[in-house]
Amino acid sequence: MISAELHSATESGANRLHGTMWPMSSMIVSLRRRVPKRLRSGALRLLGRRPAEPEHVIDLAIPRAFGESPGALPRTLRIRTPVRTYVSHLLAGSGLAGYEPDTLACFLAAIEERGSAPVFDVGANIGVFSWLAAALTPAIVVAFEPTPDLAAQMRAICAENHLEVRVEEVALGAAPGTAELHISDKTDSSNSLRAGFRPSHRSVSVPVETIDGYAARTGVTPAVLKVDTESTEPDVLRGAAEVLAAGRPWIICEVLAGRTESDLTAILEPLGYWWYRIDGPGPLERRHVIEGDPTYAHMNWLFAPEEPSPAFWQAFAGWRGSLAAIAK
Repeated sequence: MISAELHSATESGANRLHGTMWPMSSMIVSLRRRVPKRLRSGALRLLGRRPAEPEHVIDLAIPRAFGESPGALPRTLRIRTPVRTYVSHLLAGSGLAGYEPDTLACFLAAIEERGSAPVFDVGANIGVFSWLAAALTPAIVVAFEPTPDLAAQMRAICAENHLEVRVEEVALGAAPGTAELHISDKTDSSNSLRAGFRPSHRSVSVPVETIDGYAARTGVTPAVLKVDTESTEPDVLRGAAEVLAAGRPWIICEVLAGRTESDLTAILEPLGYWWYRIDGPGPLERRHVIEGDPTYAHMNWLFAPEEPSPAFWQAFAGWRGSLAAIAK
């Protein structure tokens, strides 16, 4: 219902418009002058214009890149996102040192171990792992994020910071096709292809591709694979059967307690992968059972195609130290 005040303003405008047609811009100017501030937002929406959404603008300190001297000053990335974006809230509060630092260190060490060969960031959200891989290593970086607004934010962040990241607005799964992406009511970090994973009252239809299909189509095969798709991680790996068997990438994967352990075990055990829960300083303890952390404190795992070398653990420790050094 339009308030009496707004009705009066628009009726007055309509009287002046009798017998002529004002351009839409004139109507907007008239409304700005005549309608109180508290009503402008709704009036402008009726006319097809929305007020600017509040933003987070974060100058995010990142550790030094490969080959930089130990005394090199930390660099920053300019991160702009709507304030509703969950990951930006975390980064604004504690920076990278408070955002899965052990997992980030393990991810960067794996890239170093594989000689900066291609990296796939599956379930990228706004792209934290992709930004660091592109900013700190010479690797080809491909980010997969099916949520349209998150993919758009990632593209904008990469463009503003001159980061070479190929952003693919597609979900990865066990078979190609289309699927419903269920948008979480609570946080944009919990969107999932699995119905019922989190409370959701809306969904969007998204294309689905497999890693094997993408690698065959583009000629880009991952040497390092980060997977965080909110309970569909086994489907992502099922769609990478050829890549896992032939390319044997290092995998950083979220494991949700009581949901994905048995499926991940069935996929990786025949391939001879080594399993490590990322839960502290290295060398991490080799695990013989994939078991999610019910406290959700340590949800990410390293699945290594071979026993990690001393050089890997040294790189892991080095990246942990570099991330700690830029703590807010």
